[in-house]
Amino acid sequence: VISQAPEVSTGTGIETAEAVTTGQSVTTVVTDVTEVVDAVMPSVVSINNTFIAQQDYFGQTLESEQTGSGSGIIVGENDSELLIATNYHVIEDADELSVQFIDGKEVQAQVKGSDAGMDLAVIAVQLADLEESTKNEIVVATLGDSDNLKVGEPAIAIGNALGYGQS
Repeated sequence: VISQAPEVSTGTGIETAEAVTTGQSVTTVVTDVTEVVDAVMPSVVSINNTFIAQQDYFGQTLESEQTGSGSGIIVGENDSELLIATNYHVIEDADELSVQFIDGKEVQAQVKGSDAGMDLAVIAVQLADLEESTKNEIVVATLGDSDNLKVGEPAIAIGNALGYGQS
């Protein structure tokens, strides 16, 4: 027996759900997350970190340039900059940070603040460094209230997995 489930709110204003009910009163909700992903992706960025790594070999210190990558989310904008939240380990020891937006454009970024213990950082991109076409494609994320979450609710992970770009 297939029945219509109550509307499911994803916090983005997009509501979609279909329920399948068996004779044992078990209900499974299947949601299509493509609309949520389309709404959220413009606020997700890829972050690339270039840093100098030091390694000791038999009393000698060798330095080499290394790169790291991670994800961030656009959380704010002021008169001159775009603010992006990310993990501290993504920006740790950065000599140079760059941010790539949904349109593939990349600009330099600066660390605004961080807390290693919480693994949290905020970086900034100067609005003057962004092309108008990029500004038209990106959005500041609409953040929810984590106090309203319940164990078992579905989650969608979007980010720069292993440095391969947004997925």
